[in-house]
Amino acid sequence: MNYRDSLMKWSFSAGVWFATDVYVTYLFPLLTLLFCWRWGITLGMVFGAILFISTLLHEFGHILGARSTGGDGYEIFIWPLGGLASVYPGYSIFSKLFTAASGPLVNLALCVMAFPAVYHSAHYLDTIHPFMFPNVEFASGQISSDLLVLIFKANYILFLVNIMPIYPLDGGRIVQTFLVDRLGRDIGISLTLRTGLYMGIGMMVTGLLLPEQTPGQTVGMVVLIGAILTIFNMQETTQFESDELYDDAFLDYDISTSYASMTSTQTSVKKKPGFFKRWKEKRELKKEKLEQEQIAFEDDQVEILLDKVHKQGLDSLTVAEQHLLDRASSRLRKQRR
Repeated sequence: MNYRDSLMKWSFSAGVWFATDVYVTYLFPLLTLLFCWRWGITLGMVFGAILFISTLLHEFGHILGARSTGGDGYEIFIWPLGGLASVYPGYSIFSKLFTAASGPLVNLALCVMAFPAVYHSAHYLDTIHPFMFPNVEFASGQISSDLLVLIFKANYILFLVNIMPIYPLDGGRIVQTFLVDRLGRDIGISLTLRTGLYMGIGMMVTGLLLPEQTPGQTVGMVVLIGAILTIFNMQETTQFESDELYDDAFLDYDISTSYASMTSTQTSVKKKPGFFKRWKEKRELKKEKLEQEQIAFEDDQVEILLDKVHKQGLDSLTVAEQHLLDRASSRLRKQRR
């Protein structure tokens, strides 16, 4: 599921921060202009800046979550619904879950920090309502309080949106991790994408059916978010199914040729191995599978590190990253002997 190329066409570089390339989609500045048109230049620009910083911290939460659990991350895309970080979690399921949850946890922490100011503010009800907006005025003596109210609002929105169990939102990634672990990769991914597609359509229908007296910008926001998620999951589902059909074509070919070879050469039925031998073989196969998965994971990490060396030089590698490259090099030398 590679969305990078599509996003790159609609993005501009915001520099390299903490060994991470940051890109911003052109839609985000347009969103800030929309804020200015809706709430005035001062409030629109301030909230746009707060939303950008909060989104950036959210995505760096994912990067830090991955790096702290044996993975890595090297790219961030900022878009109107938040951001998309190119991260590679560690091998364990904990790393995958923690990496996905780290972004919303950053927003939740910022909400907790700003909540006391919100609680004592005159804009309390507008701030905690998902589709209302606190029209703060930055009056003398209330600037810091009003800024905290806007910080809470921005992170509150990001938290609520991203915990929805719809791919590619963080809640959807957490659900996908559980499903893949329990049901296998193909079933887990397919079920996640189809669920996200149906929920996105459901959001659009719900938004259109809301009564006209619904407060705030509820109708427009629900329909917009639902439409974006529907289009994304529709595109990803189509790509996944086409890749699956391509793989199945080779699988059918391999099975047919293997079956023909087996029937032409096999003349006798082998004796079924005993219980302990079967247990030992099963254990060895499981061990071999885990080793292969670990090697595949390290190969992915090596590609990331080589790209990092190409962009930032060999000195940019940490001690752990250098050890990983050494292990990979040693393994390749043994294979060539």
